[in-house]
Amino acid sequence: MTIEESFQHLRHRFHPSAATGGNLAVQVVITGEHALNWAMRIANDTCEVMVGEVERPDTIMILGETDWLAFVEGTLDPVNACMMGKLKVTGDVLFVLSALLSRDHTSLRGLWCNGSRKWF
Repeated sequence: MTIEESFQHLRHRFHPSAATGGNLAVQVVITGEHALNWAMRIANDTCEVMVGEVERPDTIMILGETDWLAFVEGTLDPVNACMMGKLKVTGDVLFVLSALLSRDHTSLRGLWCNGSRKWF
């Protein structure tokens, strides 16, 4: 799977019922051979995925391309990744980490993965 495919898959797997009334902007900076900025904006029960930057992101995640793929596949634990320096998060760090680890449908993870560890 490519980086682009992973983001497009997230867009298709989005669960609007989990986002009711929520607004969130996440900037994802992918480093490595295929370095590129991606953004996800959740608003009005929709998820927009785009190449580039989002204005005033609530959080910024920085990680390498292989780590991103492992992250969305559920094989890279976000807490361990932060501790090992594989994942850098700025902005609302507590919200993002708790949302990523949560298994309910009111969290960031619940927006895409129906409570499982995998995002798709």
